[in-house]
Amino acid sequence: SPRLKYSTGKVDVVGVPDRIDEHADGLIIMDYKSGAGAPTATDILTHGYRLQLPIYALAAQNHFNKPLLALQFIELK
Repeated sequence: SPRLKYSTGKVDVVGVPDRIDEHADGLIIMDYKSGAGAPTATDILTHGYRLQLPIYALAAQNHFNKPLLALQFIELK
């Protein structure tokens, strides 16, 4: 995956997603998690500590100039 950058004007966030699948109609971004496991949707919304994938989504849409189709946490065991 490419190194992505998202800028708010005051802060630049740079990262490399674990996997981006590029399709003709858009992007699918995946993040592999090991150990404690993948967060639930409730965890993501309630605690607000998992902003990694949404920021990757914004940066990838700008980088590839394609819409986002899906974001996914994948738990590795």
